[in-house]
Amino acid sequence: MEILPGIHRIESDLGERFMCQYLLIGEERTALVDTGPAGTPEEVIVPYLGEIGLGVGDEVIISHADAELGPYPAFMIELGAGVRTHLGLLGPNG
Repeated sequence: MEILPGIHRIESDLGERFMCQYLLIGEERTALVDTGPAGTPEEVIVPYLGEIGLGVGDEVIISHADAELGPYPAFMIELGAGVRTHLGLLGPNG
């Protein structure tokens, strides 16, 4: 759902709760913030992108380290997106 011009909230089911991923659409690039839990790229994100007439986008930004992300950033790379991680994930020793 587009919540503001160029900002889409993509909701995915997480049992009794839901989780949100955000798609940022600019004039020259698009970015997806996080990929969500297992199955989300295939079952939720890629179909949503198709509904709004977009491909996978330019890049995926991973905002935090979590077991939930699993291999899904790799799945998005296979579809053609670049992946960036938040530098804070490297920890105090780099």
